Amino acid sequence: MKMKQIKRWMVIILCLSSLLSLFGCQNIKNKYNVLDGPGMVNIPKWESFSISQTHSNFNYHFDFTVTQNEFGNYYVTGTCQDDEGNTYENEEGIPLTASTITELRTLKLDELSDVKGNQSEIDDDLFLLDATVVTLSLTYVGGRVVNKSASEDLAFQIYNYLSPYFINK
Repeated sequence: MKMKQIKRWMVIILCLSSLLSLFGCQNIKNKYNVLDGPGMVNIPKWESFSISQTHSNFNYHFDFTVTQNEFGNYYVTGTCQDDEGNTYENEEGIPLTASTITELRTLKLDELSDVKGNQSEIDDDLFLLDATVVTLSLTYVGGRVVNKSASEDLAFQIYNYLSPYFINK
């Protein structure tokens, strides 16, 4: 009688595991990998980014890096100038508010076109000494870095979100 009960439980366990695998529960260990269906696009979200701009007007030079710590909080480091030409710098990291991160996410930096190859090689023939140059690098989970093509207008939007953390400090 005991052997029949063991066999019965084994059959029940096998049936349950088959049912669970039918509904996709076998990939519980990969819960962060989402498989998209046909026509769906899964655009990864940046974990951190760096943006810098050189400009003919020194007041418009800036360099910011936004990073996330192990607790999920975002910080900004870098340098910028105010309208009077005063330079502000922070290497320790200034905490960003959730609303600032939301505003930065609405810029959809992930959807910008990628920069192919080495940007300096592409622009060597067209380089002007007083030209505005914007560089934007996004870092994703796992450390993958992607250089994106950013406009001067986008750079100023990011500047307007982040510079008050330096200037009003």
